[in-house]
Amino acid sequence: MASKKNILISQIHMEVGGIETVLLNLLNSLDKEKYNIDLILYYPKGDFLEKIPDWINVIPIWNETKHQNFWKNIVLSRNFIKRILKNIFLSKFTVKHFIPKKEYDVSISFSGYHLFSNWIAAKANSKKKLIWVHTDFARQYKLRDEFKKQFTKIYKQYKYFDKIICVSESVCKNFKTFKPELKDKLDYCWNIVKERTYPETNENFVLKNGFNFITVSRLVKTKGFDRLIDLAKLLKENNIKCNLYIAGDGPLRPWIEEQIITFKLEDIIILLGKVINLPPVFKQCNAYLSPSDLEGLPTTIIESLIMGIPVIATPIAGSIDVYKYMAPENSMLLADDMSTKSLYKVVLSVINDKPFKPFSFDINKANSQTLERFENLINN
Repeated sequence: MASKKNILISQIHMEVGGIETVLLNLLNSLDKEKYNIDLILYYPKGDFLEKIPDWINVIPIWNETKHQNFWKNIVLSRNFIKRILKNIFLSKFTVKHFIPKKEYDVSISFSGYHLFSNWIAAKANSKKKLIWVHTDFARQYKLRDEFKKQFTKIYKQYKYFDKIICVSESVCKNFKTFKPELKDKLDYCWNIVKERTYPETNENFVLKNGFNFITVSRLVKTKGFDRLIDLAKLLKENNIKCNLYIAGDGPLRPWIEEQIITFKLEDIIILLGKVINLPPVFKQCNAYLSPSDLEGLPTTIIESLIMGIPVIATPIAGSIDVYKYMAPENSMLLADDMSTKSLYKVVLSVINDKPFKPFSFDINKANSQTLERFENLINN
């Protein structure tokens, strides 16, 4: 039997979140007979820690240091002065003191955007170095001014990595156009998505009769809620009867509530807030609606398909991959472009023409393909 490969994965934390869920799914899919894995965490905390397989060696970043209590205190402290000291002390010049003194076959920076976590994978004693990209950096650079400064710093680190792994083919394609000088380093690997189990709750969401769409998202700007508001205006103007439900919470909620009141959209847009147990709500919906501006590989769309709920989405990177490679026939439609009118056209056709047919989605097949691709990236 071939010897096990030694892999170092650097990650920020294991709090409940999108990237952390993807990493947890990956770790729970890997074969312990093939790999020895050290998972080094910048912040060794989070609800997902206890769900990591026990054969994974979880290491806090201060584990290899001489003065562990000092470094632990610096990293975890919320004190303003100590946070400044952390930014000074933890850099590419000090990173060697935090990296396990062993040889790895592969080192991976999984979050891909945290500078110090990236340095750990970049400076590790490893034969191959990979860094993950979880969203469409090309589009994010265009949409978010605050991201430009952050990306400039990340870009300088890419020279230390052999491969830059995007979470979808379409993100990879956009990145190659955005930074053609990196094209030989760019590749892609989908996320492994597990069918989620939801806790039993006392929630009792009873949706209205009629044609119901649902969007599940954190309420932030890049999720396209301005487009959803404009869509609701068009539906109201043309007297199209349907309901747009939004499950989730976030900083944009006050703005959305204000828009609903200003344009008298109370009969169309309904905010459900944070929903813990989603399946009972999904079962009352006719379709999932994704008006998003930015996705890497949209987990909620995949989860909708797993639950047998058809999908309408904007034609962004990530959603394109799901449409092309994963979605069963007659289960998903993409708008022609990013305009509200294009999305309205698709919504109208779904309400009037009912193009969706019953379907089943085999997520295990997609996950097997993803795992095979991941192992090829590790081994070749």
